[in-house]
Amino acid sequence: MPLESVMNKSINDTLSRTVITVGTILIVLFVLLFFGGEVNRPFAFTMLFGLVTGTYSSVFVASAFTLDWTLYRNRKKAVTA
Repeated sequence: MPLESVMNKSINDTLSRTVITVGTILIVLFVLLFFGGEVNRPFAFTMLFGLVTGTYSSVFVASAFTLDWTLYRNRKKAVTA
């Protein structure tokens, strides 16, 4: 299979687990954010920001970067050969 198809299938296969995991963690972080008190609020907000950023980059940015990097390397090998 081409790399694009493998990556697309892999993302689709793991997306449901990712959404369930992130949803569960979001519930806990929102509870900490609103009911955790003054000491836990900065921690919960930081974790919330990191969770959203990390999930986005893992699903969308990392796969696109890997695909582009692989295509770049293959083109570079073809030019030098």
